Amino acid sequence: MKTFAEMTEKKQILQGPIFKGIDKICGKDDLRPIFKGAYITEGKIVATDAHHLIEIDLALFGIDTEGKKDLENKFIDSDILIEVGKLKKDQYFFINGEGFHLVRSGTSKISRSYPIYDISEHGNYPNYKGVMPTGEPVAIDTFNISAQLLLNIQNVAKHVLFIDENLKINTYGQHKALLVKNFEVPVKDGDPILEGAFTGLLMPKQIK
Repeated sequence: MKTFAEMTEKKQILQGPIFKGIDKICGKDDLRPIFKGAYITEGKIVATDAHHLIEIDLALFGIDTEGKKDLENKFIDSDILIEVGKLKKDQYFFINGEGFHLVRSGTSKISRSYPIYDISEHGNYPNYKGVMPTGEPVAIDTFNISAQLLLNIQNVAKHVLFIDENLKINTYGQHKALLVKNFEVPVKDGDPILEGAFTGLLMPKQIK
């Protein structure tokens, strides 16, 4: 069994909460369990219920390159997303390939762990990029969407670094999904956050 020092070697210590609100994007249908959680791919967290979707660079949650590697091709159940989203700001944790591990304050002990799984244990994640609109945005006069689904995406954005007040909605023509994306955001003493580091997608109810 690994010691605490071995488990935390080269691991970043983060503060809660993390991934707050993403559970609301996930599906709840037991017949489609692959939607009942979030998938990590290409350094981004993805969640959808087939009606709305988010794709967010893990760096916006303060996760470093090593953390991205640990999470690659992992699946996080929605129940775990709820738990790590409820962590308090004075709760510290680290991430490895097995999950999120809370560190007991003032000690070198793990107080609790939340597991994550290889995506292969849950099946193949849908090709979500296939529904992502491409090309230049197209102006349309009217579109109908679920206000609640848009609020779900905005609620996630509220808990992501620099993103909350830097969002725009792009339309791509009739019957096409709408994209919610961040503007490029300058960061003092750091690289800017590029446009699209935070992406939300809304399937239209009807577009005229």
